[in-house]
Amino acid sequence: MSPPRAAGSAAATDAEPITLAELNRATLARQHLLERTTDSLQAVTERLVGLQSQEPTTAYPGLWSRVEGFAFADLAAALEDRSVVRLLLMRSTVHLVTARDALGLRGPVQPPLDREYRSVRSKHLPGIDLVEAGALTLEALAEGPKKPKELGDRLAARWPDLPREHLAQLPRLHQSVVQLPPRGIWGVGGAVVYALLDEWLDAPEQPYPLEEIIRRYLAAFGPATVKDAQQWSGLTRLKPVFDTLGDELVCFTGPGGELLYDLPDAPRPPADTPAPVRLLPEWDNLLISHVDRTRVLAEDRRQAMVATTNCYGASALVDGMVAAHTKISAPRKKADHATFDVFPYEKLTKASASAIETEAHALLTAMGDGYAEGDVVIHPAGSGFPGYERPKR
Repeated sequence: MSPPRAAGSAAATDAEPITLAELNRATLARQHLLERTTDSLQAVTERLVGLQSQEPTTAYPGLWSRVEGFAFADLAAALEDRSVVRLLLMRSTVHLVTARDALGLRGPVQPPLDREYRSVRSKHLPGIDLVEAGALTLEALAEGPKKPKELGDRLAARWPDLPREHLAQLPRLHQSVVQLPPRGIWGVGGAVVYALLDEWLDAPEQPYPLEEIIRRYLAAFGPATVKDAQQWSGLTRLKPVFDTLGDELVCFTGPGGELLYDLPDAPRPPADTPAPVRLLPEWDNLLISHVDRTRVLAEDRRQAMVATTNCYGASALVDGMVAAHTKISAPRKKADHATFDVFPYEKLTKASASAIETEAHALLTAMGDGYAEGDVVIHPAGSGFPGYERPKR
């Protein structure tokens, strides 16, 4: 590949082309999915700009697939010692981030939360004074952590005619609050309980400039378009931010002619770099942080996955691409074992099937009692996707 053009002088017509396979390897390298890292879970979480955590424990297998020697107890301890926290951030979804990133990201990603309020909540809360509601919320949280229902009850005392289920959602949208452990602790779990971010971390918020956030995004997910960054963050109108960065960035022309931005020194391995089998949890950011997911997930498979799982489900990567949907069935009783089901889109080679089975057993072992002796079942190709017809290739 020739040297990329600086963003300040490149256009989609003259930037160095980059192939889909090269995009795949570049993204996997930054996500630590080509080779596990020995860095701390805090360092990796920060490098990835967090892990999606709307399902409270998905970050555990997400980090396990990226960090050599990761133990589930390590993340539980990090939540307890407050070096990482869970709160509403990008795309109005809960993310696991480091304490520093929580303090830096929460303010800049407020616009998507405002959109959620306007599009979903406001019509159910006519006449409410958001300033007064915020003051009442802060007053309640100053007394100590509160469940959403408790905060909803406090607001309902002021607006008794408004639906409590919508009042209870206001604090997470308009206040910087974190979800406290034991929610998110592997094998324990618990109800949502909120505390104020700055009080939980005993530090003030220090909002990151948007330019820093874009650099961080590209370091974790690039090369990427402006629309990709908007997809990941939930923010809009980011083109001026990319323009401000100017010659700090380099440009490529993507497979569809799109203009892709990147950091000059970010890893971009050759397309033939080996990519081992890796397992991803549902809603992994790898699958949802670009408008065009085909660098890791073929479009026909994306449609089948969403239709079958109603989300971006847990999956297995083979040669860097999603090759199967996976599902772990937890043991129902102490005497039971878990089951790790693998539903390939197309017939796997013996080597790929063996690698998936090995990786799945290792993950089950890391998950601990009840999982460690679980069975791995690889189903016939296409059997887990009703109505999915494998395309002729």
